[in-house]
Amino acid sequence: STHQIPPYAHHSNNQGRSGRHPWSAYGESSRRLPRRRRRPLAVAGGSGDAARDGAPGQPAGGGARSARRAAALQRPAPARRGTMLALEAIYGDNLNILGENSVPRYFQIYVYCEIPDGISVSVELPGVDDYPTKFSVEHLAPISLACLMPPSYPSHHSPYFTLAVQWLDNVKISSLCDMLDSLWAQQPGQEVIFEWVQWLQSSTLSHFGFDDGIVIRDSESMMDHVDVRVVGEILSVEDVVQQLINYNEEQCQESFLQGFHVCVICFSEYKGIDFIKLPCGHYFCRNCMETYSQMHVKEGSVMKIVCPDDKCGGFVPPNLLKRLLGEADFERWERLLLERTLDAMADVAYCPRCQTACLEDEDNAQCPKCLFSFCTRCRDRRHIGERC
Repeated sequence: STHQIPPYAHHSNNQGRSGRHPWSAYGESSRRLPRRRRRPLAVAGGSGDAARDGAPGQPAGGGARSARRAAALQRPAPARRGTMLALEAIYGDNLNILGENSVPRYFQIYVYCEIPDGISVSVELPGVDDYPTKFSVEHLAPISLACLMPPSYPSHHSPYFTLAVQWLDNVKISSLCDMLDSLWAQQPGQEVIFEWVQWLQSSTLSHFGFDDGIVIRDSESMMDHVDVRVVGEILSVEDVVQQLINYNEEQCQESFLQGFHVCVICFSEYKGIDFIKLPCGHYFCRNCMETYSQMHVKEGSVMKIVCPDDKCGGFVPPNLLKRLLGEADFERWERLLLERTLDAMADVAYCPRCQTACLEDEDNAQCPKCLFSFCTRCRDRRHIGERC
């Protein structure tokens, strides 16, 4: 069906069939999704039935009718106010409202698909062998449902909406738009936003046969029909995969910081923000890691500052040690580490006068600092032709 655009959506007529709207800035901003809130999108297009019945806000017959419509736009109906209050109560931070008193009401809902046990992602990229073909994620970037509620909702028209999904191509998102139209057609005149959100949350994956895992591939039908309500740019498979990985890592870290965990050293429970997470994946409370690191620096056993897990021994990055030790102890750690490293080298000797490290050459060495030449065996002045 042809979707008419309400005049108050400020929609340009120069859109193409790609679904990329000149009034949308989603494509770039969606790569850096905030945790729960982002500035709402412009909205255009409504459900098929609403478009056929005529867009609200367009006078169709005479000055009296125009006046009535103008009055309706300036006087929010109690039902719509109740709907907005209910949306705020149910969706909380996942709801973003543009203008508390704007008419018509305009808002955006972030819908998170249900994946309680995580989900696998398969990548089909023909001709590329060194690319990961399968991985798992615990978090999927949300579906962005942006709605504009016309004065005649819900009695005569459905909300006008746009959809954006990072991990689906535009043809698949168009299919979601058709499903939302279908849900409205099944119960015209009834509140539908809650049912839209519930369906997107629980049925999006099964709608595409993704119950056992998401499949990412180059679409062979990118020039097929793309609904004008699809927002976003066409991304390569590599970009989609990278966005999935980045979002999952960010959300896993956020979940860790907000959760409570037990330190395996002191067996105390702390919030995630009070833990130190090492590159190997093991984590320990900050107090234990500080004590552990400072003890080894004080005793000079700097080579033993590794992951405290007895089966790991993973690397502790210098930038992390600097935060744990402080300036003075970190400088001592650097100095001791250099000394231990040089001691382990067979061709390094120390100047007997200034203790500077020197490179040995056939039992002799010259200090680069004080220029003293000495025998590395007896550590006395160099004696060519004489035995030690």
